[in-house]
Amino acid sequence: MVVKKRNIKPSILVCVTNQYSCGRLIEAGARIAKDYSMELKVFCALKREQANNSYINEIEYLFSIARKEGAEMSVYYRDDAINAVTTFIYSNKIEHIVVGEVDDIKESEFISSIFEKFDNLPVSIVSKQGDPHLINQGLMKAAGS
Repeated sequence: MVVKKRNIKPSILVCVTNQYSCGRLIEAGARIAKDYSMELKVFCALKREQANNSYINEIEYLFSIARKEGAEMSVYYRDDAINAVTTFIYSNKIEHIVVGEVDDIKESEFISSIFEKFDNLPVSIVSKQGDPHLINQGLMKAAGS
């Protein structure tokens, strides 16, 4: 796949869903971006049927958090969130990904796909308390053992 890079500045990408609780992911991503002097981008992929304004309050809330943190936020309506984020990563200079905590990382199709497609890209998982924890391929492989 050949995709032209849209920006030349290294960025942290925070992946959110349409939940108010994802505000903590944006805030954690902002702290990481500041620590590494990178730009902050927020990405949300929703299924096409969710484009009916049923989550407008949640999305507006996340936009307000992103704005407060100086981030660009993109919302895509795609049935395949993994493909949408993959295209976004390829077309931007993403150097770190931030995602929310999951019960079992080895069972997360989203996180597994990120590692599969971008094996050198650092990924931080944000706890419910808002603390980011860097994970890596080795941890992911160990979790799968």
